[in-house]
Amino acid sequence: MNSREKLKKEIQECANSAASIILFLEGKLPKGHAKDFDFQHEYQSWYSKALFIVGFVGKDRLQEFRSYD
Repeated sequence: MNSREKLKKEIQECANSAASIILFLEGKLPKGHAKDFDFQHEYQSWYSKALFIVGFVGKDRLQEFRSYD
C-alpha cells in the first residue's frame, strides 16, 4: 500500500469514527450500539488517526492540533 492509499484509508476510518462519536454524543446511536459504545476507546482511536492525518498533510499544523487536546 503506497502513502496515498494509506492516507485515503486513514481519512475514511477517521471520518467513520467521528460519525459514530457524534451520533453517540447526540444520543442517536441505535440502542444496541449505544449500550456497548466505549467513548474513551473510540475517541482515542479517532484522535490517533487524526494525528496521523494532520502530521502527514500538514506537519506545520500538528503542534496546533495537539494543543486542543
